[in-house]
Amino acid sequence: VAALNGMLGEFQRLLAYLDPDLFRHLKDLELTPDLYAIPWFLTWFSHLLPLTSLYQLWDRLLVGSPKLPIFFAVSVLVQIREWLLHEELDGCFSRLTQTASNSLLPSLAALGECIDWATATSH
Repeated sequence: VAALNGMLGEFQRLLAYLDPDLFRHLKDLELTPDLYAIPWFLTWFSHLLPLTSLYQLWDRLLVGSPKLPIFFAVSVLVQIREWLLHEELDGCFSRLTQTASNSLLPSLAALGECIDWATATSH
């Protein structure tokens, strides 16, 4: 539990640093990471992305920095930031808790961008 709380704290700090507007918007909505990101970290995003997309991500997670899941999670939010910034609580919560059958990311190219950014930035 302490390790998970640490990840959530690092996730929030990284988001606040990299995208203060998105961080503030989610905070104003009282949409804290413990409401949507815990399953992301516990399952390495397995319920969030289609299985075929997970292989690409898991390959990087297995050999990458221990911080890579945190950076990937932030990159996912940044990838859909414009959409999130124009939504209220219900819309944001619904989007952030979608299942693999309705992927959070708009495309495989977006997934690749998130993985590449997270890998490069987490070192």
